Amino acid sequence: MFFTIKKRNMKKNFYVVFKGRETGIFKTWEETEPLVHRYPCSSYKGYANRQDAEKAFNADQVKRKRKTKAKAKKQVLWTDKFYVAVGGNSPAIYSTLEAAESHMKGDLNSCCEVFCLYEKAVEFLEKVFGLNDQFCG
Repeated sequence: MFFTIKKRNMKKNFYVVFKGRETGIFKTWEETEPLVHRYPCSSYKGYANRQDAEKAFNADQVKRKRKTKAKAKKQVLWTDKFYVAVGGNSPAIYSTLEAAESHMKGDLNSCCEVFCLYEKAVEFLEKVFGLNDQFCG
């Protein structure tokens, strides 16, 4: 009978720091350790060859770019505001406060509701006034 013994503790020749004081590919643990030691939530891994290290580092960079883009898109949704102006001729949805105020000008009984999502503004119009989408810009 023959048994194959796998070496688990193969020497790591390259280290990838995904999250630390500095990110990148490093040749020695001595270079790597100060970048990750006592760094909150540091992330690093050793690799036997440079090719594997580069592949892992590049994949992580692509993943981070996607997360950043997704986060930026998500933030845009929250910075957009939609104003339902009630007053004047009829309620309507506006994308700027100035336009909503212009709609309500001169009407002492007017008011304005602010929504972060367009769908919520439409829902408000339908629920309170029985109106469909009336977007005025």
